[in-house]
Amino acid sequence: QHRIEMTQRLLQDALGGFAERETRFAPIFQTTPTHFELAFGMSHTESNISEDEDRSGVTTTGNRPEYDPASHPEPLELRVLEGEKPVRVCGTIDRVDVAQGGRFVMAIDYKLGKPPEIGEMQTGQSLQMPLYLLALERVFKKTAAVGCYDSLQETGRPRLFRSDVVPGSQF
Repeated sequence: QHRIEMTQRLLQDALGGFAERETRFAPIFQTTPTHFELAFGMSHTESNISEDEDRSGVTTTGNRPEYDPASHPEPLELRVLEGEKPVRVCGTIDRVDVAQGGRFVMAIDYKLGKPPEIGEMQTGQSLQMPLYLLALERVFKKTAAVGCYDSLQETGRPRLFRSDVVPGSQF
């Protein structure tokens, strides 16, 4: 009973923190939450996809997550050298917000723990957000301008942004 109460309290605090940050950052970022669980590289022919998923990669039954209808079966392909066999990357972006007028998109990843430091992304020690932004550009053909983490352990939303696309004062 005590564990259940502690877990409920932790979840309440977490949701309260997420809601508070959403209220604080939504007017500043001026983006609209548009896609949730946006997947790329999730094809019905791959062995890691169960038979209860339809051709779009969306789970229809079972315990697997439901993917956003805008998800794409095409993986992000990376090549070190032209002509080399590509590395195919798949993933699921927690949330994608779209700026007013559709000028750019922002990827948001929710973390229960501490998010990676910007320096870890710059040095290649943390590839998740850079890969998400690259997938948004290459697979979804969007201008991916901002990557953002929302964590239980942060009061803010650590983010990286492309200064050639969005103003630093906004992000």
